[in-house]
Amino acid sequence: MQWNKIYKIVLSLGIAIGAVVRVANIWLYSPLSNLFSDPERHWLYTQRIPEKYLFSAIDPIGYQVWLRFITQFTLNDNILFNIYTSILSLFTAFIWYKVLSELSPKNKLTNLIGFLVFMWLPSWIEIFSYTMTETLFLPLLGMCLYITFKIKEKNTITNWNLFAISLLWALCCLTRLVALPIAMICLLYLVYREKKNIINKSNLSNFIANLKWKQITIIISTFAIILGVVGYRNYLIIKTFSPFGYGAMNQVYTLSGNETINVNIYNKGVNTENWWFGSPSMNTKPLEPLSDWKSERKGEVSIFPDISDGSVGWEQYLIDHKVTTNYTQILKENFLFFFFGESWPDSNRLHPMSMVSYQMRWFWFPLFILISILNILYISMNKKIGIIQIIVTICTILIIFNYSAVMEGRYRKPFEGLWLLNLFWLLPRINKLPRRKSTSYS
Repeated sequence: MQWNKIYKIVLSLGIAIGAVVRVANIWLYSPLSNLFSDPERHWLYTQRIPEKYLFSAIDPIGYQVWLRFITQFTLNDNILFNIYTSILSLFTAFIWYKVLSELSPKNKLTNLIGFLVFMWLPSWIEIFSYTMTETLFLPLLGMCLYITFKIKEKNTITNWNLFAISLLWALCCLTRLVALPIAMICLLYLVYREKKNIINKSNLSNFIANLKWKQITIIISTFAIILGVVGYRNYLIIKTFSPFGYGAMNQVYTLSGNETINVNIYNKGVNTENWWFGSPSMNTKPLEPLSDWKSERKGEVSIFPDISDGSVGWEQYLIDHKVTTNYTQILKENFLFFFFGESWPDSNRLHPMSMVSYQMRWFWFPLFILISILNILYISMNKKIGIIQIIVTICTILIIFNYSAVMEGRYRKPFEGLWLLNLFWLLPRINKLPRRKSTSYS
């Protein structure tokens, strides 16, 4: 008992120091002093939301709307913006700790270790020095997971709080589309009749029968209203219904196999905008120093869509490139960049946290393999499956086999949190797995 108190004191001290480091990193490397490329693009887009601006419909709208509110509230003042960012950074570590606490309420010491890890996670510290979607998505995803598990554990699933959590998940999806499969799994789990966050294997065949269909109607209606409004808003800009943003440009770039893309936007035959893009994964060496391998993409693809034609102007380019696409090559490169690629723009190795984060990229693939083995072991021996295991398995597979965009190490960030949740959820349970009795021969 005495040792438990000592462990808790030491862990609490480490968490407190980590909180100081988080805040100090933001004030040393302020987001408003790092406005270049994508961070600057997000910053500038917030000023043009009221306009029918093309890229406010191509990018997901969630972060743009949020950042516009924050910039107006903070008056673009560096001190006020740093205070806001510091609070958001601390909240991110705290809310993911609360998620872990909901998943394993009895394992307080393990949860405290998880809190320490989330507080000190380098890739989740440095990103808050940039105006990137992850600074909203990570805390929002954590909050959605926490409220979902809290409602399920307390068994307080009323129509109103189901509407509220559905609304929150919809907003999360409007920030990053990668949240959509997580939202679908969590909301189905929420209306599943079993109370615990573990599903018995024997019940899987009766999963459909165990769903509450009236509550599913509430979820679908909530998403339909929110996505319908945003989709129509984007339709007014690019003549295509696209609530999550319009990903055709990224798809053309990915399928082309080229290193860069030159986008020449037309409206009723008149050239209105010209953009040039290249993935930050290009010319990086994710396996360095073990290998000098880098992407085999070469050259530039140019497209000339007319937005007055709606999706027609984009779809033809997709059709043209699908014929010549080397899908195996795309999946191979995306796999390597996802697990081993450095995160960008938080990749300035002159910053201590960026350097540590860069070295930690070697940690994530072995961690994923470890939790995959432990998940299989747990499920096969316990005949049960935890909700966090379902989320991690399905969503990691989906992102690995996704070829709608050129992969970046930055896309790994939410999965880092999910993998850690899975690990800390498993650790106290692995020791409790039933053992096979040894047979003695006389």
